[in-house]
Amino acid sequence: RDGLRSSPLLASDRFSRSRFDITDNSQIEVAPLKITSIPRLELQAAVMGTRMATTVIEEHDRNRDKFYWTDSKTVLTWLKNGARSYKPFVAHRIAAIEENSTLNEWRWVPTKQNVADDDATNTEI
Repeated sequence: RDGLRSSPLLASDRFSRSRFDITDNSQIEVAPLKITSIPRLELQAAVMGTRMATTVIEEHDRNRDKFYWTDSKTVLTWLKNGARSYKPFVAHRIAAIEENSTLNEWRWVPTKQNVADDDATNTEI
């Protein structure tokens, strides 16, 4: 084929938690995706929450008091200790949260009272 090769197509299947690499000659290699821990997912949600709140406040041209609620004591501990105390994954996300919020804006809520988790915990499969 004249030495030309197309880039592999990467597809992800969230149900089987696998990644499929499809090359130009239609060979498929399957590799399991790395599973992300709940504390890391909670941390990523905190980053998204602070970024969204900052965007909404900037777009509406209002500076109001804001509070962030989490049921993750791990995330709150990470925030209290600061970005320098951790490995890159956590440190970078803590730094991103610190850009958009202060520690005194963060509150803890018990999981059973967290309305954000209502759909996830009350859903029967």
